[in-house]
Amino acid sequence: MTRQRGQLAPKKYLWHKIFLVFNMLFMLAISGNSQAASKQLLILHDSSGPYGYLGKEYAIMLRNLLGHFDANITILPAKSYTQGMVDQQDATFYLGSTYNEASYLTAGTQERINYDTFVSDAATTSQSIAWINYNLFKVAWEWDPAWGTNTFYEKMGYWFYGTKNNNYNRVKYKNVELHKGVISWVNPGANLTGCFAEGGKAYACSPELNAIVVTDPNKVEIKATAYSTLNIGSTEEPYITRSGNFWYIGDMPFTYFSEEDRYLAFADILHDIIDSGITQQPLQAIVRFEDVSAGVDTESLNAVMSYLDSEDVPFAVAAIPVYKDPKGVQSEGKPTSIRMANSEVANTIMPYYKKGLVSMIAHGYTHQSGNLDNPYNALSGDDFEFYRVTLNDDYSLNFLGGVPGDSKEWAKDRMTKAKQELNSAEFEAFAWEAPHYFATEEDYLGIKDVYSTHYGRMIYTNNEGPSGRFVGQFFPYVIQSDFYGYRQIPENLGNIEPEPFLGYRPLFPADLIRHAEKMSVVRDSVASFFYHPYLGTEYLSEVVQGLKGLGYQFIAPCTLGDSCPTPVNDEDNGANNSGDSNGYDDWQWYVDWYNDWNNSWYTGCNSDCGNGWYNGWYSDWYYGYDYSWYGRSSIQTHASTGRLNGYHSNFYGSTPENQQSNSNNAQGSSNEGGGGSTDGWWLLMALPFARYKYLKQKVS
Repeated sequence: MTRQRGQLAPKKYLWHKIFLVFNMLFMLAISGNSQAASKQLLILHDSSGPYGYLGKEYAIMLRNLLGHFDANITILPAKSYTQGMVDQQDATFYLGSTYNEASYLTAGTQERINYDTFVSDAATTSQSIAWINYNLFKVAWEWDPAWGTNTFYEKMGYWFYGTKNNNYNRVKYKNVELHKGVISWVNPGANLTGCFAEGGKAYACSPELNAIVVTDPNKVEIKATAYSTLNIGSTEEPYITRSGNFWYIGDMPFTYFSEEDRYLAFADILHDIIDSGITQQPLQAIVRFEDVSAGVDTESLNAVMSYLDSEDVPFAVAAIPVYKDPKGVQSEGKPTSIRMANSEVANTIMPYYKKGLVSMIAHGYTHQSGNLDNPYNALSGDDFEFYRVTLNDDYSLNFLGGVPGDSKEWAKDRMTKAKQELNSAEFEAFAWEAPHYFATEEDYLGIKDVYSTHYGRMIYTNNEGPSGRFVGQFFPYVIQSDFYGYRQIPENLGNIEPEPFLGYRPLFPADLIRHAEKMSVVRDSVASFFYHPYLGTEYLSEVVQGLKGLGYQFIAPCTLGDSCPTPVNDEDNGANNSGDSNGYDDWQWYVDWYNDWNNSWYTGCNSDCGNGWYNGWYSDWYYGYDYSWYGRSSIQTHASTGRLNGYHSNFYGSTPENQQSNSNNAQGSSNEGGGGSTDGWWLLMALPFARYKYLKQKVS
C-alpha cells in the first residue's frame, strides 16, 4: 500500500510502527548493556631537561588519537605519578621523550620517588602498558627481583639492547612498507641537521631505534619491524612488540610523520593496546571541494560536481560564505565583495545539495583578513583568516599568532556570521574548516560554540612550552573528542598540486593513491582528500578511480559528523513526511536499520546509513547515546600532521640543536627531543592556489 505525501498512515501501520520502534529500543538497550564501559586511559610523559616541553606536545597528539575511542583520558607528567594509578587504568602509555628522564630528578625528592614508583608499577601491573621510545633501561637494566622474576628478559622474553642509529628509515607493518620519519620533499628553509639524504628531495630524519633482542619467541609478538634502505646488509629489527600486557614501541612515532609514515601503524595498534574490540572495517573514503566562494568559476565547479554525481560519489563543499577582494586582485583593481546567498555559485551548488550529494562546510567567513596582506594579497582563499602570517623572500612563512583583535568572542562572532550567511543561501553546514588549517587556541575554543565538528587538520598550542609553539596533526580516522573537545573529520591524503609554490612539493593522483594504500593499514581509517575545482575533472577522475580500484567506497562526509542536515527536497523526489529520507515508506526504514543492525551494529552501519533512520529522528537520539560512535559507518579521523614534507616532515623534527621556534622552525622534535622546522604541511595542503596565484602576480 502506498500513500501520497502528507497523507496519514492507516492505523494498522501506525500500530505496527509503534511495535517496531519499541522492539528497536529494546534491542538497543540490550546491546548497550553488552558494550564495554568507557575505557580509562592514562598518558604519562617526560617533562624534564632543556626539551622537556616536548613530552606534553607528544601527549597532546596521543590524546587526540585516543579521542577516537570511547574513553576517559588523563594526561600527567611521569614525575607526578602516584602509586597504584596504572592498576586503575585499562591502559597506560608512557612517552619517553627525554633520554634518562630520571637523571633530571634529584634523588630523594618527591618527583623522583613518583617516577621510580611508576617504573616499579609498570613492571608489575597486570594492566596494559605501552612504553614508547626512551628509558626502557630503567626497567630492563635496573630490574628488581622483587618484581616477580630474576631478570627482565626472563619475564618479557627479550632483553633491551639500547639506542642504535643505523639509519632506520622504514617500518613494515601488515606487510606494508611505511616511512620512518622521512621528509618526502624538503621545503624552503628546512633544517636538515641530523637527517640523511635518500635521494632527490627526500631525507630520513628519525634514524634511531631503541632496539631489543628477542630471547624467547614464545613470549614475544613482533607486530612491526624497522629497517634501513640506506645501509646495505642491515637487518629488520623489532619496532612494535608485545609481551603479555607490556607493549614496546621503538621510537617516537610523532616525529617527522607524514601521510605514509609509521604513525599509521601506531594509530592502528592503539586498538590492540586498549582492546577496542574493533576489527577490520570496509575501506571508506571522502572528498572535499576546497575554497568554494562566490568568486569561483561556476563552469569548473559544475563540471567536477557533475562528474562525482555520475560516479555516485557524495562530496563536501568547503564554502567561503563571503568572497572578498579588497585590492581588486581579480577585478582589475576594483574592490569586490560577493555574498554566497543568491550568487551564481550558490545556484550551481543547490541542485546537488537538494539531491543530498553535498555535505556543506563553513570554510571560515571570508578566508582572509580585512585589507591585510596575510601574507599574500587579502584575497579570499589566498590569505589566512584566524592567524597572522608574513612572507619571507624564500617563500617560507612566519607564524606570528592571532590577527589584530583576536579573541574567543571575536572568532565566535565571525563564524556565527558565516553560519548565518550560509543559512541565507539555504545551506546548512555540518562542520567548519579553519582556513589553511590555522587558528589560535582562543579561536578554536570560541568557534566550538558555533560548530563542534571540525573537518581537516588542526594545530594545537602547548601552553607549557616556549611562547609561540604549537603542534599540527592529521588523523587516519574520526576523532570523537580531541584535545579541544572537537569532533574531527579527517583529511589525510593531501590534495592535487601540479604547480606548487616555488620550492614546495608537487602532488599528483599517483601520490594520493599511494597515500590511500598506506592508509589502509589502519583497520577503520577513512581515506580523505580535498580538491580545487579549477583543476578540472581529469585529475579528480584519476584519484576517484584509483581509490575505487583499491577497494574504497565513497561515503557522505556528513555521516561522520553528529548528523547530516536534511536538505529541502523538491516535490517530485518521492519523499514523504514521515521523517524518513530518500522516499522511504512508513516502515521501510526499520527493515534497512534492522539489516544493518543485524549485520554490523557494533562496527557501524553499512551502505544504507544514508537512508531513512540514519538521517531521521533515530540518528539524533542515537548520537546522544553514550556509545554513539559505535553506530557510525566508520570511526576515523583525520589526525594530522603531515603532508607537505609529509608535513610533519619539517614541521616536526631533527635534533636538539634545532629546537628554536623561528620563521621556519615553529616546532617539532626528534627522538633526541629535538625540534625542527615547520616548513609546514599546510603550505601545500591548504595554500596551493594562493601561492601559485601570488607568485604569478608578483613575477608579472
